[in-house]
Amino acid sequence: MKSFFSHFFNLFSSHVEPSFGNHKRNLESLLAASQLLAAGQGLEEALKFVLPETRKIFEIGCGCLLLEEDQVFKFQAQDGFPEEWVSHFKCALGKGAIGQAFASGDKFILSKKEFIKSHLSEHGLSNIPFNQFFIAPLRIPNQQTLAVFIAASQKSHFFEEKIIAFLEPFLQILSVTIYNSQMMEKLEKFNRRLESEVTVVTQELTSTNNRLIRRFRELKALYEIALAAGETPSLEGMFEIVAMKLEDIFKAEAVGFFLKLSHGERWNHLVAQFPSFGLPKGDHSKFILESEHYSEYGPYLKAVLDAFKSEEIKIFVSEPSSLKDELPWKTSSSLKDHFSARMLHSLVAVPLKSSQVCVGVMVLANWKEKEFLSRTIEQPTDFLTEEEIRALSIIAVRVASCVETVHLDLESKNRLAALMALQEITQVFYANPVLDQVLLKIVAIIRKIEKCDLCSFMVYEPETKELITRASYIQDQPLEPQLLKLSVRDDQHLTAHVFNSGKSKILNEITPQMRSEYHLEIEAEIESLLLVPLKSGQDILGVLKLGSHEKFFFTPYHVSLAELIAERTAAIILNSRLYEKLVEANKELERLSQIKTEFVSVVSHELRTPVTAIKGFVNIVMNQEAGPINPDQERFLKLAYNAIERLSFLISDLLDISRIEAGQIKLQPASLSMEKILQETKETFQSTIKSKEINFVVQVASNLPQVFADEFRIKQVLDNLLSNAIKFTPKQGTIQMAGENMGDFVLVSVSDTGIGVKKEDQGNIFKKFYQVDSSLTRSAGGTGLGLSICKAIVEMHGGRIWVESEVGKGSFFRFVLPRLKVKEGS
Repeated sequence: MKSFFSHFFNLFSSHVEPSFGNHKRNLESLLAASQLLAAGQGLEEALKFVLPETRKIFEIGCGCLLLEEDQVFKFQAQDGFPEEWVSHFKCALGKGAIGQAFASGDKFILSKKEFIKSHLSEHGLSNIPFNQFFIAPLRIPNQQTLAVFIAASQKSHFFEEKIIAFLEPFLQILSVTIYNSQMMEKLEKFNRRLESEVTVVTQELTSTNNRLIRRFRELKALYEIALAAGETPSLEGMFEIVAMKLEDIFKAEAVGFFLKLSHGERWNHLVAQFPSFGLPKGDHSKFILESEHYSEYGPYLKAVLDAFKSEEIKIFVSEPSSLKDELPWKTSSSLKDHFSARMLHSLVAVPLKSSQVCVGVMVLANWKEKEFLSRTIEQPTDFLTEEEIRALSIIAVRVASCVETVHLDLESKNRLAALMALQEITQVFYANPVLDQVLLKIVAIIRKIEKCDLCSFMVYEPETKELITRASYIQDQPLEPQLLKLSVRDDQHLTAHVFNSGKSKILNEITPQMRSEYHLEIEAEIESLLLVPLKSGQDILGVLKLGSHEKFFFTPYHVSLAELIAERTAAIILNSRLYEKLVEANKELERLSQIKTEFVSVVSHELRTPVTAIKGFVNIVMNQEAGPINPDQERFLKLAYNAIERLSFLISDLLDISRIEAGQIKLQPASLSMEKILQETKETFQSTIKSKEINFVVQVASNLPQVFADEFRIKQVLDNLLSNAIKFTPKQGTIQMAGENMGDFVLVSVSDTGIGVKKEDQGNIFKKFYQVDSSLTRSAGGTGLGLSICKAIVEMHGGRIWVESEVGKGSFFRFVLPRLKVKEGS
């Protein structure tokens, strides 16, 4: 990052035409912002670099103030302000120009007197060594202000419009860097929480496995029924085995199992499991005992509810009663028809209790009058012996343990599935950060794990203040977005209400009145509905809507999973929007870069013609073809001619670098003898080097292979390297040009005994417009493009160029080219 910004600030101070320089500075500033964001640098590192560089360019003091938890602004970083003043400086939110800039988003330019008046009462500091202050909010579009930038100059009228305009890219860099830093902190917290949850789930899985092992060992020592219960993999299979064993051991004619229904708010309702009382599979789920309708049941079924509530075994013997008459009037007719011919004579209800939790009731019933356990009884106390009660209790504990284990296993699987879903959602975003496509894939993931019939994402659009469907499916069919577009001001609509309140909402039994009250026309066939706001910090970005055709479908598990997914999706929406902005910014940068390249090309072409004409006319006058001239005129004309020569080289270099950047240079490679090229280059420069009183040595290996290269471009590279060597080599110095055979490559080197290049400059001299900062290089002149052109040409040939140098001893410029590959038999 430092090397990039160093190059940028050198550009700022280079000697170019004013209008062209401003244009370049703006382009380079935008490019700097883009690359800083792409590099993912931290806030502290960015501030430590940008603030000192800003101070160096503008000769100002500058700093960044953040709002602390106590609602006071303090310096996060600064450069150029007195440390004592910085350490004591603080400003309350809403106070002074700084507080106003943060609250209103406006910029302020204050004189020293105005600044002291605005903040003196807060701090009591008057010895401020500046005469003008500039205060600006740091923010990104459509977001709240993040921090405040302050700059101060000793000049009284320094912060003019052009200075503020050039400061703007730096403010954007700081704004986006602070915003990204805050987002990264939130993501890191979220990831730490996920890691914690993974640890908890792992521990729970380990604990569950240990419990399963212990329970399996215990089952071996229990009755045959307990052993059978432990061998079946499902609740349905376990209930079937237990029912057969109970009927065999206790001679019961009917066995049933009721488990607590854990859907929504109906925690104290019991639903029959298969098999129960001979009910066909499917009809058993209709047999539900509801605690709020206790008074509507007959005495036998009341005994079942009493056993669950009291967690004690209940025995009931009474006058024969039909189960049909035991059920409330609103019970399903098919269920009543099944029980119409059955008369209950006796019943035992055993609570299924494990780990201090009652999960249901096990029921044994007899259709025969006053007969139970193959014996005739005279009174209820004769029903069960203590040993039989203990046996039933052990069996109930074993059954309850199996139920609890299955539930725990299901819960663990659900949690693991939730974590895997969150991971899959994150991977989907990184694979393709386009929002609509990401949301469609998230919908598919949610429908797979939540097993719901409706899944919809409604995303808030700040411009229209509407919630718009970006991805939605119901019964495997996508919904048209315009069908689910609504204003957030319509608080009567349930979705808008959830968005405005920021709280999740469950409707587990949608009534016609609810459909009318909450405007649920589109969800006409949905019986259960779950809506979760998409939250990111304090911001709400939309609503996740889930629905099912089943009543009481959504459990606390569904809610917690949906909220996790909603939180992750909100972060993805923010990141996706940021990604879209970056894509647009990069496209704009590419467009501006193309405009710059075309501009340079056009300007260079337009300059070449008049420069050639001027050069010709100056030459005519110098040669006295237009009449005699005096010595002073001749000296001035030579200076002009040399300046025109330098301008011609600049135009040529600008054209070349423009063509290279635009990819318009087309190489014309051919089989080429490097020995011949080196000898011709020697003849070209022999007289020039000799006139400078410099020794010129050429060493070419006898076995130097041919290369496949463009002759004109390779000569251009050698011309640039030798021209630089001549510029920086003093009289009586030595320039050496050599060619060596390196196997698959040809190594060409140009060395000199000139001033050399510092180690810190060696990595930059091949960059455009870079020139080593020394008096000799400035007097020698040059465009700073020659070595950049050399690098581009060599790399276009598949080669590499580098420098080895030591200050005061000279430099070695070397480049390698692939040798010509000759096929066998050719």
